[in-house]
Amino acid sequence: MDSHAFRLIADELSRLLCGARVEKIHGPGPGMYVFTLFALKSKRQLLLRFERQSPLLFFVSRRLSNPEKPPNQVMRLRKYCAGRRLGQGIVDFASRCIAFPVMTPSGPDSGGAEHKGRADSSSPRET
Repeated sequence: MDSHAFRLIADELSRLLCGARVEKIHGPGPGMYVFTLFALKSKRQLLLRFERQSPLLFFVSRRLSNPEKPPNQVMRLRKYCAGRRLGQGIVDFASRCIAFPVMTPSGPDSGGAEHKGRADSSSPRET
């Protein structure tokens, strides 16, 4: 892809996906991911194929079929990305790369509440 075209696409994608929540990740085929994102009050599915010869990146209008048992890479992405929001896209035009940082969940229920609940349940009780 031409770097000028990539710059336009990356700027638009970065603006569109900043703050989007990752709801689900699927792996319909080898080297392919589908990210279900909630952005601008609507759900969108972004297909990403990262092959060297023919990469793809576009929004899908219909649901793709998925294997019954997802691959390990998909499960790992679900573990670390599902339910979180994307940050501002970081674009490297020269090497045609774009990266979206995954933001940590924020709020009163993030992190401390779960740990506190476990500590309370494991403490000895007085009789």
